[in-house]
Amino acid sequence: MSIDLKSETIIDVRRQAAAYLGVGRNGRPVHISFFIRAITKGIRGHKLEALKAGSRWITSVEALQRWLESQTPDPGAATAGRAATAGRRKEAERVGRELDRLGL
Repeated sequence: MSIDLKSETIIDVRRQAAAYLGVGRNGRPVHISFFIRAITKGIRGHKLEALKAGSRWITSVEALQRWLESQTPDPGAATAGRAATAGRRKEAERVGRELDRLGL
């Protein structure tokens, strides 16, 4: 999905985006380099949607919301991951017993 200039609330990355994330380390605002990295390379595999307007980067409040939500783990996924891990462990134990039975 891309930013819709007509319907989304546009913000300047350098001047306004940090205000939506609150303070960062040591009580300082989030640095512009964090946002540039999020736009160009992505963070944890998720890129922040943005547009380049001359030398400025702009994004939208809605794009920032989508980006943050994409990085937020689903509470149900953690339970499913543990169940899958337990299932893999049981399967590995079963295969190990079968290999022992065959003398391998």
